[in-house]
Amino acid sequence: MDTRVTLTAFTFEARYWLSDRVGLQGTMSLEDRDLLNATFPPEGRGGERRHDNLRGLGDVRLLARAVITRQVGGRSLLSAVALGTTVPTGVVRPDPLVGPTDATLQLGSGVFAPLAAADLLADLDRPSRHIFAALSAQIPVYANRHGYRIGPAAFGSVGVGQLLLSDRLAMRAGAWASARGHDHRGPFEITNTGGRMIGALLRVAFAFNEDLSAGLEWRQPLYRFVNGVQVIEQLAAAVSVTYRM
Repeated sequence: MDTRVTLTAFTFEARYWLSDRVGLQGTMSLEDRDLLNATFPPEGRGGERRHDNLRGLGDVRLLARAVITRQVGGRSLLSAVALGTTVPTGVVRPDPLVGPTDATLQLGSGVFAPLAAADLLADLDRPSRHIFAALSAQIPVYANRHGYRIGPAAFGSVGVGQLLLSDRLAMRAGAWASARGHDHRGPFEITNTGGRMIGALLRVAFAFNEDLSAGLEWRQPLYRFVNGVQVIEQLAAAVSVTYRM
């Protein structure tokens, strides 16, 4: 029987700029994860249909960000680097069918995990058109209270963007890729975790004024390589609201 997980996330981000180049960033997400048409244990071993849902607050992300702008060949180039940590506010629950350390349908990691990110934005033939690239990583270094440690993860994206309606409407389209290492339960590596994905992304954002904007992002996996047998996400959609203080 097919196993599928759908994730819907509403993300709220706030940034406070200490200067023109240095700022603080906080991100909070409300998530809904739905597991459909699952069989556990596997068919042929007394399995039964399973429908599970978990919704709530994900892990909060706190980052310090530095921005550098310069002119290169008459074109504007903006780069940014950020360092920070996750805060274990997301739900970490025991799975009654697997055991207290299973990661299925968890909303958080249960730990403070270091974060690093870098972004690049460069104008193309006109200021309203640009290319973008981004790379981020999360590296948990210890286990949560259940003795479970999620694997390190990286996410990258690249594409083109266009500003419309007097620069109030921003559209981006491109590709993304993600990779995650094996999870661990105590000293043991869990073989049915980790993998790589490649997909397409589309983002639309509207600026109500200089300080407030809202956006919608859609990501569709196109290629998946996972280790062993896993429940994997088929679709990701996020609504974001950004307010500049």
